[in-house]
Amino acid sequence: MLVSTIVPTYNESMNVIPMIERLLKAATDYKTEIIIVDDDSPDKTWEVAKNYKEKHNLNNIRIIRRVGEKGLASAIARGISEAKGDVISWIDADLGVPPEIIPKLAEQARSYDIAVASRYVPGGGDPRPWFRAFLSVLLNKFMKYYLWLPIKDCTSCVVAAKREVFDKVKFSTKGFGEFFTEFIYNAKKQKFSMTEVPVTYEPERAGGVSKSDNNLLILFKLGFQYGMRTILLRFK
Repeated sequence: MLVSTIVPTYNESMNVIPMIERLLKAATDYKTEIIIVDDDSPDKTWEVAKNYKEKHNLNNIRIIRRVGEKGLASAIARGISEAKGDVISWIDADLGVPPEIIPKLAEQARSYDIAVASRYVPGGGDPRPWFRAFLSVLLNKFMKYYLWLPIKDCTSCVVAAKREVFDKVKFSTKGFGEFFTEFIYNAKKQKFSMTEVPVTYEPERAGGVSKSDNNLLILFKLGFQYGMRTILLRFK
């Protein structure tokens, strides 16, 4: 089984090498390709990844540098279009979610169509600042029950899915993280099977903290965007 893991990046030069190394080390039971999709980072994340790839002669790492195009959802969509794996996964580059979750998700993707990394099932956890974690819990409960989703972590954004899922489920190229809820909602309508794998966020990272964890204005803005996208999904 070949597992493609997409890592969207923007100013992650301190994290991209630890991310690559941990993904490679974790891939013991399957073949892997890592697809770095960088939005022309000012800190040259793409170049750091390229130099590492060339230094270690790693043919299973691909670096895509996008110039004049930005956005998390569109970066993942680009990675999906380039992926060759039987299973396609993605994970944020900031190391907030441990990369070692990918083989666990890939293993579950043998039995299920989609496996989601979840903070809200037994064994999972979210040790981020209390207000950040509290807002996330409220938002996820609203999403789950409003859309009747089969999972608890509706904003996870870390997943592994069989390739055939993407043949039937339209993948949105817009949004920061709302695209994930839309993806799960559309996959549910297509009756794809899903499961959740417990994960605990890592607040201490190689390259600092998340771009949004400690900024209340950004948090409320994102929460509003997620909420509106969720409401509109029911009317599409």
